[in-house]
Amino acid sequence: MADSPCITDPIGRDEVRVLCLSIESLSLRSDLLRNFLSPEEKERAARYRLQDARRDFELCRGFLRALLGSLTGVAPSDIAFGYGAFGKPFLKYPQSDLHFNGAHSRGYAAFALTRAGEVGVDIEGIREHVDHDAIAARYFSEAERMMMESASPERKRELFFEIWTRREALVKAMGISVLKGGAANGSWWVRPLESVEGLRGAVAGEGMDEKRLIYYHNDNYISIFLNSIVNTN
Repeated sequence: MADSPCITDPIGRDEVRVLCLSIESLSLRSDLLRNFLSPEEKERAARYRLQDARRDFELCRGFLRALLGSLTGVAPSDIAFGYGAFGKPFLKYPQSDLHFNGAHSRGYAAFALTRAGEVGVDIEGIREHVDHDAIAARYFSEAERMMMESASPERKRELFFEIWTRREALVKAMGISVLKGGAANGSWWVRPLESVEGLRGAVAGEGMDEKRLIYYHNDNYISIFLNSIVNTN
């Protein structure tokens, strides 16, 4: 994406930046990223029983701190998060109009950043053993269920995760626990993400109009950014 701005260039109010990266690309800077974590985040990481889950949390949260620090001019370790009623994080320090959200699944992570309003992002690995029909019956709208019913068996599983990530991105943007049935209250937009093999994803945001989506899905962008962090720390 030659015309894409640098990841840490100022974000315009008409745009949403989405970064999709392999968590493995963060591992070369794992010590640096872990050093950015707060004591509470380190305690949270220690509670993960699985080593991979612990690593994913540590690296993703450290990277988020580095990213927010570069965009706000604050040291990554000085970033302070507040949390909404259902756990959605927001910037408590520094005070900013920057909205963000993150997700990770199957060795990949996605982050969305904007100044245009609330934002949510979700990615999910396509899995075999999921009761698609039971989940769709409980949470999907009638139109979404009809789409599922009309899909071929080969397409049905992928379609399920496409719909699910759209709904999850919207739930995360709204800062609620679950969305059942049809349309959400208020004005929101949802767009699918360019998919990595075996993954599906979506980004959602606040407002009547869809914003300009700038998508970074090359680990080279991440390496350049991490190298710049190393050189200033």
